[in-house]
Amino acid sequence: MAPDDVSTSDEVRVHDAPGAERYEAYLGATLAGFAEYRRRDGRTVFTHTEVDDAFEGRGVGGELARAALDDVRARGERAVPMCPFIAAWIDRHPAYADLVDVELYDKLRARATGRTEATASAWPALPHAAWADTLETFHLWTQVVGKIRLVNSPWLNHSWSVPLYVSPRGLRTSLVPYRSEGFELAFDLVDHELELTTTTGERRTLALEPMTVADFHAAVLAMMDDVDMPVTIHPVPSELPDAIPFPDDTVHASYDRSQVEALRRALLQASRVMTRFRAGYLGKASPVHFFWGSFDLATTRFSGREAPAHGGGLPNFPDDVAREAYSHEVTSVGLWFGNREAPTPVFYAYAYPTPDGFPDAEVSPPEATWLAEMGEFVLPYDVVAGAEDPDAMLLEFFESTHAAAAELAEWDRTGLECAHPQGPDWWVNRPTG
Repeated sequence: MAPDDVSTSDEVRVHDAPGAERYEAYLGATLAGFAEYRRRDGRTVFTHTEVDDAFEGRGVGGELARAALDDVRARGERAVPMCPFIAAWIDRHPAYADLVDVELYDKLRARATGRTEATASAWPALPHAAWADTLETFHLWTQVVGKIRLVNSPWLNHSWSVPLYVSPRGLRTSLVPYRSEGFELAFDLVDHELELTTTTGERRTLALEPMTVADFHAAVLAMMDDVDMPVTIHPVPSELPDAIPFPDDTVHASYDRSQVEALRRALLQASRVMTRFRAGYLGKASPVHFFWGSFDLATTRFSGREAPAHGGGLPNFPDDVAREAYSHEVTSVGLWFGNREAPTPVFYAYAYPTPDGFPDAEVSPPEATWLAEMGEFVLPYDVVAGAEDPDAMLLEFFESTHAAAAELAEWDRTGLECAHPQGPDWWVNRPTG
């Protein structure tokens, strides 16, 4: 057995991949399935299990569940089967029932089953690995649009001049200056088109449908030419290893409308809660904005003190840009949608520089875990979306992680944080007629 193997049957080899926070089942050298988990305080919370359709009926799921739970027992931990597949497998194999932390399991189930129909529809289910092709293609499309904003906008500190913003219908650049006029590019993910509008009254649209990144790049630049606002952008994608230049990328060409609609709804909900969180801070704080390089929605708080120089080293991301972005102490929270290698969407929270003791800080809710390789706390999107009160759970995560970092780094919390995040009494009680 390999060092991280937890089981080898005649056909199925189960491997613990702690960096990806999942158990992986292999048939030969082929990944046949996986069971995602979060480990914290002696508990392994199983959140999601998938078996490739090509391997259905070959016992992959059962061997994956058995080996994972045997490993939990060997570690001296308890299991919390929030994944329906793992829960059902334990029900069929009562010899494993003693592993379950019943108190925490019941608490989490109560949260999930207490959701209202309105809440369920507001926070969409996200398709994890199933949307990898669409996610990669759309990520690259947002980079084309984002780079057009970048080359036409005055620089703002911490790269605040380059992100996109959540809109009711998707993502938008906001007004971008161009000579004495301006334009906006907007992804309309309801009618599935990219809309270009200008201050001169011009309007152009591009249907969003399966197409290569090369074709999308050419079409968008042609739209800009057509309204007499030609642009040139650096053609290499940012923050991606082994990136294919936009004009040469005929690999990424997927667009699934239902998956993009789920992305839009998740952005709307996350943006709404992040805006509420941002309101609780009197100090310098970023907008809630979407960074197309890393493909995440984020908002950042600043202590006002300078930070040690950032080490850089990000793929296709200049070191001097990274150093300026992290020139001052920050805490930051956001939503990352995952990728092919780590498909679980997560909310995250980190501090730069990382204060001593932050990885061991007590944060909440209990499903939040420290991801050492990323240097941040994470909370699975599915856990939030399935909670009885998703807003309250997410705010609890944001507030507790910020408080832990700010206390350990000795920020002036009294001077920086707002005692009335909903606004002062004169604002809350203002006449509305």
